[in-house]
Amino acid sequence: MDSEDFDPLHGEAPKEIPLSNAPLASVLCQVRFPEIVQVRDINFIGGFQEKVRASYPLFSSDLVQTFNVLPHALQSNQDQLWRLSDADANWRISLGANFVALETKKYSSRADFLKRLTFVLDALEETIRPTHVWRVGVRYVDRVPTSALGNIRDMLRHEMAGLSATELRSSFNYSVSEVACRVDEGNLLVKWGILPAHGSHEPEVMPQIDDESWFLDIDVSHEHHVAPRQFRVDELVFDAERKAARCYSFFRWAVTEEFLRRFGGEI
Repeated sequence: MDSEDFDPLHGEAPKEIPLSNAPLASVLCQVRFPEIVQVRDINFIGGFQEKVRASYPLFSSDLVQTFNVLPHALQSNQDQLWRLSDADANWRISLGANFVALETKKYSSRADFLKRLTFVLDALEETIRPTHVWRVGVRYVDRVPTSALGNIRDMLRHEMAGLSATELRSSFNYSVSEVACRVDEGNLLVKWGILPAHGSHEPEVMPQIDDESWFLDIDVSHEHHVAPRQFRVDELVFDAERKAARCYSFFRWAVTEEFLRRFGGEI
């Protein structure tokens, strides 16, 4: 399926073309649920750690800053966050009082990611026992040093290359674009552009590097505003799979076949 032949926002996604040298900086899925205050207690989350410890043996805690926008003020709070990582620190679970997230910087395939997600959600259901879900989101972040990207006109479709494919490019300090739109799976938020050396639009997800880089951040999510949905692992994984496919659909629309070949795809 060529990038000109399909709608990246609706309908079936194109068949995956594995990239042996995929430029992924991070892939993550977050499931947000109604707050369970006991998750802040290290004794309460011990059962969850024991369920996943063989695969995620590294354990740490963080205090994260949260903000609430009030009518006449900005309220700041600190909240407890638990981190569980594999021995190589390539995969990480983050657990808070109202969410769990699985993140990797060594993504191999959608099937592998979903299998690991199922494992984490099964462990959560058996030990923490959330009953409902407010939000499910899946996010793919690509980043390529511009020196490795080559001629941007050959790598990206012209709508994505924009001013970066013109003679103005040599004068850029940075260039970042953003679009939000409705898709079959909920809402799509895409950010992309060129960042200077040591630049990052979100260092936690895309750590800084020494080189100028091009990035593409695709986030598909759905929030249940009226009432939360029930927490059912099989339904959540199916939902995550659909969102991952939508992320891939936009990625395939955004890049050219030359881009796929450059990073190990067999066309």
